[in-house]
Amino acid sequence: MMPTYDEWQVTYKETAIREIQKYFRIYEIGNVSEAILEAGSARIAQQAERIDDSTFASLLEQIGRSLAANDIQDVRNKYYELEQLPI
Repeated sequence: MMPTYDEWQVTYKETAIREIQKYFRIYEIGNVSEAILEAGSARIAQQAERIDDSTFASLLEQIGRSLAANDIQDVRNKYYELEQLPI
């Protein structure tokens, strides 16, 4: 059976969250290259485009931009806000 619209929305949100968590892990290791930042930012932006929850999508877009700039503090701050939202 095909997933419902709501199930797809949850999947997109969870995928974006995993992408951000992956960035945190890579940052901890200290192996953040420009290619990793660009790819991660692009994947987060792709999920943001698919999400109808405008608050969630807006935060993802902001996180994507901060990730591209390797601004770990802003990514952490926005991620904290994201965690407060329902999935």
